[in-house]
Amino acid sequence: MTLAVCWSDQFAVHDSGRAGLYLPVGGLIEDDIHVDSTARITRTRNLLRTSGVDEVANILEPRKARVEEVLRVHSEEHVQRMQEVSEAGGGDAGGGYTPMDAHSYELALLSAGSALTALEAVFGGERTAHALLRRSGHHAWRESGYGFCIFNNCAIVARAALAEHGLERVAVVDIDAHHGNGTEAIFYDDPAVLTVSLHQDRSFPVETGGVERVGEKEAEGTNVNVNLPAGAGDPAYLDAFDRVVVPVLLEYRPQLVVVACGVDASLFDPMARLGVTATGFAGMAERLLGVANEV
Repeated sequence: MTLAVCWSDQFAVHDSGRAGLYLPVGGLIEDDIHVDSTARITRTRNLLRTSGVDEVANILEPRKARVEEVLRVHSEEHVQRMQEVSEAGGGDAGGGYTPMDAHSYELALLSAGSALTALEAVFGGERTAHALLRRSGHHAWRESGYGFCIFNNCAIVARAALAEHGLERVAVVDIDAHHGNGTEAIFYDDPAVLTVSLHQDRSFPVETGGVERVGEKEAEGTNVNVNLPAGAGDPAYLDAFDRVVVPVLLEYRPQLVVVACGVDASLFDPMARLGVTATGFAGMAERLLGVANEV
């Protein structure tokens, strides 16, 4: 198996301001460094380096996404507004707690470009590719950013795979602790993209992620939500993969699997209470690779 990792040092430079979890930035009696800071991704990058991944992986410098690639997913109004907010020095991308600074628009293009670089690596011969990036993307829908997300990176990759590489079926599997509401909304009536989200039940966004949401029109049956209770841990995540995720993927037979691999299902992450360990994440990766080998 060959592996590519997409990384730019620009991902380590961004000011999300000060806040307290989901509370709006400012006005707090005792604030804190915003939870969506650069610390999480720089720790991940350092872990890959110190654990020896750099010695076996192809480390790629990502390109920026072109605006026309982003427009396959987002409206012109949203893209223009994100640019204007950055040019004004900062603001909010959506929802009241998605802070942007003067560099956020260009960074969001680079994040989407990192995901596209990973896609290009896979079509260039790599078996798997991981796009380290920020800002994250799965909460952003066509018309707005949301939940720390500006552009939906996984959706941009899925649309590129369909438009540029002639694929007919793409799956997006979201293992983040929070519901991938943006990805669901973008592909809810599109049978060419299967969307699967495992998430903590009624965590965020509280109004989305129900099991009854299965897609509509020709896409009915191509949206799957798996709601897990707080404290689920490795056993519940892996059982959900074995009984739901893997069978659904094998039935759909995707030609490409895109994974939204947020880390906040981790036992040590403050954003959720799912309690997944490194062993659990490895088990999920093993199962996804098994699907890729079968289809």
